[in-house]
Amino acid sequence: MTQRLFISLLSLLFFTGVIQSQPSGLPACDNEDLKPILDLVIKFQLASGASITTMDELIGFAVEQLYWRDNELARLPSCWEAHRVHLSVIRLIGELVGRTALELDGMPESENPFLRIVPSYQERLQELVVTAMSIDPNLTTAPEREPPPCPRQSADELSDIVFELQALEAVSLGIEDRNKILASIDRQLQWLDDALARLQDCADAIEISLLVAKLTSDLSALQALTFAGVPEGANPFGRPMAQHTQSLIDLADELPAAEQELVSSESLSRVLAVGRSGELPACTIDDQVQAWARVAESYHELLDTMQTVENMDDLLTYSRLSLDIRETVLPLVKLCAENFDYVWLLSQELSDLVTWFAMRFDDMPRKAIPFTELNINALTEHAAADEQITQWIKSGEWKESDAESETDPPTCTDADILHLYAIVEPDFREFTDVAMSVQTRIDFLDLVNRLIMFRDALKAEIPRCAEALEVGLVIRDVVSDFVTMYAMDNAGAAAEDIPYLEQIREDMDWFFARRDELLELSDSVEKAKTYYVTANPYANIRSCASTNCAIVGSAQNGEALTVIDDSKDWYEIRLENGETAFIAGFLMSKTKP
Repeated sequence: MTQRLFISLLSLLFFTGVIQSQPSGLPACDNEDLKPILDLVIKFQLASGASITTMDELIGFAVEQLYWRDNELARLPSCWEAHRVHLSVIRLIGELVGRTALELDGMPESENPFLRIVPSYQERLQELVVTAMSIDPNLTTAPEREPPPCPRQSADELSDIVFELQALEAVSLGIEDRNKILASIDRQLQWLDDALARLQDCADAIEISLLVAKLTSDLSALQALTFAGVPEGANPFGRPMAQHTQSLIDLADELPAAEQELVSSESLSRVLAVGRSGELPACTIDDQVQAWARVAESYHELLDTMQTVENMDDLLTYSRLSLDIRETVLPLVKLCAENFDYVWLLSQELSDLVTWFAMRFDDMPRKAIPFTELNINALTEHAAADEQITQWIKSGEWKESDAESETDPPTCTDADILHLYAIVEPDFREFTDVAMSVQTRIDFLDLVNRLIMFRDALKAEIPRCAEALEVGLVIRDVVSDFVTMYAMDNAGAAAEDIPYLEQIREDMDWFFARRDELLELSDSVEKAKTYYVTANPYANIRSCASTNCAIVGSAQNGEALTVIDDSKDWYEIRLENGETAFIAGFLMSKTKP
């Protein structure tokens, strides 16, 4: 699988401006730190002022600067001003190389994306000098060097930024059109400012911010050199990008686990005991004919388009039409029992047919493509449904009516919502984790087999109620889209032309927002959080929320406790035996001491 679609994927945002503005978790630099920072800034000023008149000179300059960046800059002291200088120089190197490459290629200033950055390169270089010169030389005591650990909220933000960068990289590396390369560089430069502004100065974020700056700057410089005609083998930014991408993935894997449990153990027990809702109400003839009438015209137009698919351009046209039907036509169908089966089958067929074509274009043997039989079966079922509805209309069993049917699916109970997110979601997460790690053809074929099994299990498990069906259909779309996206990439489609990458991002954003909304509305969901004891050496656990209450146990410094209510001065906790007790809130912290 190509690097273009190596996605650790769940949002694509975009960055300008000076580095961070929030209070820093790093200590201020003292006078011992001042000299190496000033030396570094002076060296960079001198290097950046060199006259570069040819592409060979520029490539030589880039090689020297990359070596200097990854060796000299790494020796900077671990203090706030040094960190700002480090980030600034990383960015300025990439922008200087990228801007110069486009200038040597003859690009007018008005079209050069590196000259549209606000503040400008020269203004930020001047700010860099001011930053270095403004360190207070009267500070004589070297403060504590260790930055604080990242809180959970910050860790979530870090994961989002890592994902966004990987998605941005995946799309950018597949672009070949010169105009699109310039637009891509513009997006990267905008995204970088936004991303750095979102990063706090906690332990993981500091290291990740440096990697984010390197990767984004290197990506824009690499594309600028490519635009100017530098061949891949001579482009000095390819190797460091690959190294820093792997480092970023490794760091992201080490981020702290979520502090908030999806549901409490008691809630999960109730789910297992109650189970999901039963079947949907049966559709009336009117429901089925109305569903067919809404879908028929678009579906048959799609079948006509399918007959003309002969190359990748045709398939891209077909895939966009297929997505449009799925996103705009199918949601109009009333979900009663027969219609649900119809919509599920049609939605599955829409993505499977695109995947089938892509695998054929990839010279995959017909017998090795599992979608062949699935599509034949789907087309047969649709032909039977068309024939049945046509028969109803001809025989007079159905007469057109404006009357509203009363066969809407029921509202989900709390048990249904918990079943969806405690039983269904873990399997969905497992599938997306596997999908995000696909890199080889073997990985892809394994994902295809997982898709077929997952969709069958998903259909059986979804509670048959309104909110769960809404979410379940999106889950089904996401897993299918992953496979279709990779199939089109294998067949040679340009990454920026494949519509499924952006669709996956939108659907995943919607999925997690909807999950939080539904769980918040579910009265029986007991939210549980992990807190750590900060008292030294221990804190007392009491039977009620007062120092007058009996002591029922104790917890040592650093011990993790499950808190189910942190809204008052005394936190209610759950003990290992399932009973609840209380501990003074000021003796607890979300950050492990």
